[in-house]
Amino acid sequence: MIDPISFRKLSLEEKQNFTDEVYPMVKTSLGENPTFKPYIDPIGSVYTRLKQAAQAISHPELTSEINEGDDLRDGGIRSLKSTADHSVNRTDPAWSTAGQRVLNLFRDFGNNMADLSLAKETTAIDNFLGAIDSNPELKKDITTIQGDIWLQDVRDGQQKVKSGIAKRDASKKSDEAAAFDIARELGANIDKLFRYINMKIEFEPTPELKALSFELNKVIARYRKNVSLRATLREKAKKENTDKK
Repeated sequence: MIDPISFRKLSLEEKQNFTDEVYPMVKTSLGENPTFKPYIDPIGSVYTRLKQAAQAISHPELTSEINEGDDLRDGGIRSLKSTADHSVNRTDPAWSTAGQRVLNLFRDFGNNMADLSLAKETTAIDNFLGAIDSNPELKKDITTIQGDIWLQDVRDGQQKVKSGIAKRDASKKSDEAAAFDIARELGANIDKLFRYINMKIEFEPTPELKALSFELNKVIARYRKNVSLRATLREKAKKENTDKK
């Protein structure tokens, strides 16, 4: 007999991984059997929809937009700093003085802004641009060292990153809800198939069905162990928090 699996307690990723393992097993063993086919085929179609919905959550098109913006602003930041570095060695005092003031700005906000995590860099560049926009002299210094083109790259890249993040965050909640609705449907279909196989094993047992249930149970045991471990960790954390009060 096939052991029960609390499909609803699996994470979305675990639901996909579990189906990745069990669907090919039942499809290969029973997929062409007309008795089981009406139970197996719906799992395949619903699973395809779940993978598409899960892919939508990550929004690869928005991730690409964010990465493009990040590359643009990183290049602008590095090029502006490089321009300022070279400017301090110019014989023209206007250039060297302006270059030094721009370098001081980098020192104030961090020379490694372009190497920070996405969120930290976004905050740092907001502050960096705010300091420039509130200081006409700094704007003039950047123009003096011919750094306006690099500053514009920083602005354009920052806007692209923030726009992509905003669009991704706005759609994430509804996308996750859609994926979990499909996952519930998938779980119901898997449960229906497993119950039908168990009924057949009980009343019309065959070596094929017994062998299949044995292999399925090995997969199920691993996922049940994960669910049990999470429950244990939650209880432990809950107890620790209670003891601290």
